[in-house]
Amino acid sequence: MKRNYIHLMAAFLLCSACVGKSEKHDRSKAQTDSTSPTTILVVPDSTLQSVRSFLQKELEVDLAIMEKDDRNFSFYAVDLNADGKAEYLVKPESRYFCGTGGCTFFLLNSDYSLNTKFTVTTPPFYVVPRKTNGWHDLALEGDLDQAGKPRNYIYLSYQTELKSYPGNPSLISKSGTAPGSILNTYWPTGQQVTTHSF
Repeated sequence: MKRNYIHLMAAFLLCSACVGKSEKHDRSKAQTDSTSPTTILVVPDSTLQSVRSFLQKELEVDLAIMEKDDRNFSFYAVDLNADGKAEYLVKPESRYFCGTGGCTFFLLNSDYSLNTKFTVTTPPFYVVPRKTNGWHDLALEGDLDQAGKPRNYIYLSYQTELKSYPGNPSLISKSGTAPGSILNTYWPTGQQVTTHSF
């Protein structure tokens, strides 16, 4: 009887160790995945509210003259510098923020402070594997041919002296070289996005 009890306890401890290893493996995989710029991050309500608060403060002057329908935005969470914390690409969803050359976008740091204000910018944004100063390069389509296909691209590299990406892509020389690979695409052509009010 005593021998059976010892065997039973040994089997129980062995199984407990196996479960612990399995859970530990899953957690480490999640941490690895969370730093990838290709990961779709599920954001909590507090994140949504923080992005909304940023826009209300950043656009405080504009709010007085904006129509209610102009006060919408969409955003994506992406870890561009592999520090395990998401940055946020934000697009005000209104013609109020667009002109003939493109629209205004914001890149927020993980603490919701402004990293880069992009002007005259046309989506989609592509995140490419190449890194500059520890941050993934971003790519935009340049000129389009008659079929709507890009003839060239604009590459935006992180600038350590400014602690931001170039804010006006129209001032960057265009490259005839297409991205060799794309890690993720934000605001892809023809895809509907979820919008929020601010």
